[in-house]
Amino acid sequence: EKLAMESGPGAKYMGVVGAHGNLLVLSQQSKQYLFGLKVNAPISSVVFGEAKNCVYMLCETGEVYTFDLRTRRCLSRHFDEGA
Repeated sequence: EKLAMESGPGAKYMGVVGAHGNLLVLSQQSKQYLFGLKVNAPISSVVFGEAKNCVYMLCETGEVYTFDLRTRRCLSRHFDEGA
């Protein structure tokens, strides 16, 4: 199991990758826990989108999830052919 943190440039959010496909979303300013997101496999990488309020998560299985941070819903899920 690993613990990693990621934040976007000038972003409102930062993320802490937890065990079993969990991403804890924190406030960039206060570092307070806001909400959690869950995917079906362990997360290997997280990137916050600059243009939209979204987060991209790459799983160890090669799946890429895109979540809308405002609604906390999964917008898309696909396999990365290069993973």
